[in-house]
Amino acid sequence: MSDQIDSIKIIKYLKSKWGDEKRCPMCDQTEWIVNDKIFELREFKGGSIILGNIPIFPVIPIICKNCSNTIFINPINARLLDVKKESNQEKDGK
Repeated sequence: MSDQIDSIKIIKYLKSKWGDEKRCPMCDQTEWIVNDKIFELREFKGGSIILGNIPIFPVIPIICKNCSNTIFINPINARLLDVKKESNQEKDGK
């Protein structure tokens, strides 16, 4: 699965949901850093890394430039990532 999404797609998605200006709920500023990489968020298990049988959520962090407050966007729910398409490309070696 690709770990990167076109940042223009992400910005278009955010504008469709936030409008032209989204204020940070912590500091009320409007400048954000849009990350184009996908990260994994998993449940904390006392510092141990547990593989298998634990849900992993893909997230795209959106970070306030002023206070570093971070908002996560789920790329699957936002339809920025097609999991079936990505999985098939992995199998095909593309």
